[in-house]
Amino acid sequence: MHPAKGQWINLSVSDGTSMRAFVARPRDAATAPGLLVLQEIFGVNGHIREICERFAMEGFTAMAPELFHRTAPGFITSYDDYAPGREEAAKMTLPGLEDDFLAVGDWFAADAQTASRKLGSIGFCMGGRMSFLAATTLPLACSASFYGGNMPQHLDRLDRLNSHLLLVWGGQDASIPSDQRKTLEDALLDAKKSYLSVCFENAGHGFFATSAAASTPRPPIWPGPWPWISCGSTWIRMRGSRAGGMGSQLSAVGHQLIWRRLRRAMSKVAASGRIPMKLIAQGS
Repeated sequence: MHPAKGQWINLSVSDGTSMRAFVARPRDAATAPGLLVLQEIFGVNGHIREICERFAMEGFTAMAPELFHRTAPGFITSYDDYAPGREEAAKMTLPGLEDDFLAVGDWFAADAQTASRKLGSIGFCMGGRMSFLAATTLPLACSASFYGGNMPQHLDRLDRLNSHLLLVWGGQDASIPSDQRKTLEDALLDAKKSYLSVCFENAGHGFFATSAAASTPRPPIWPGPWPWISCGSTWIRMRGSRAGGMGSQLSAVGHQLIWRRLRRAMSKVAASGRIPMKLIAQGS
């Protein structure tokens, strides 16, 4: 574990706007891999900032940019009130998001701590879809999407996807039908993209969030979200390693080895596998 320090910074975007972002660094590391942390519709709130700090404790320089910066800078709303966040999300545009991701990529490429290291992304809910969009905009080593809805609408961008992709779902998530997941997984397989899709059968939408409504179904014997940060770190480190190469296709043996290591890490923090979890599909 590394001690972590978080602070707000401002990024200049190519369209002339300014975007605030929360950055957390491992304070005792001369270099660190970069991680783009993408918000839910509730803004870069305390939960998202805490995720950045937890990843910084794992050795990453983590940044969460304010994606609503053009229409509602500083936006934060309650987990009990979805309407304001949905209203702001509807105002986002794909060209604007691409400009935002490029500004973030430029910052990581210029930063002394991260310039020589690889970059990944992770996102939750709306941010899960944003993580996929970031991976089709930037040369990421890997990306992770937690219950990202409506991702099949972006299948026309699959030819731009060169990062390894981790998809995490809740089996009881009524907002993301199983056929939506299957459409995405089938397209990834057909395109021969490297991905892993995991479903927690008894979990609902937003199960990772510490501050989500109490009615959100979570897996039984749920240890809380923070042990899974270590699993995410395992995935990101293995998938973004120099051995695999950015965007390279792994051999079948190499892919199985990585999956076994990831599952071992998951099982360890999930009470020896007592949380219902299944592997939906493995990509190349």
